[in-house]
Amino acid sequence: MDANYVPAIYNKAIAYKRMGDESNYIALLHKVVYINPDFLYAWEELVEVYKKSGDKEKESEALGKVIELRSKKS
Repeated sequence: MDANYVPAIYNKAIAYKRMGDESNYIALLHKVVYINPDFLYAWEELVEVYKKSGDKEKESEALGKVIELRSKKS
């Protein structure tokens, strides 16, 4: 499988989240949005990550991207 296959990378990130491996979870989410900046689900996850960490600036940026992507889908 191609290492840059975005859905697979996202699914692996979610698996890390379920295992409690926050570090790999976050790293893979960042990889997903780097490869595909329009991958809505990864941005939604990042909103929660930043909210949990208390990083309001990054949370706001990620939320802005979520809103932008959702409006494109409508």
